[in-house]
Amino acid sequence: MQVALAFTDKIAGIWDATKDGAESYLLTGHEGPVNDVSFTSNGQTIQTVGDDSRLHEYRAGTWGPHEA
Repeated sequence: MQVALAFTDKIAGIWDATKDGAESYLLTGHEGPVNDVSFTSNGQTIQTVGDDSRLHEYRAGTWGPHEA
């Protein structure tokens, strides 16, 4: 199981809850605090939105950026 968290330092993070809470990926790209992060219903994409009013999407596997 993976857990996603938003932070005020311009990043979001994904942690693998099955690996003693080891951080798996950092999601970057915002120019201000990240306010919300959510998995899509199929679990294959994470969406983030921040103070910069931008929506970012990251694809499962590499969790690299994807155009929203």
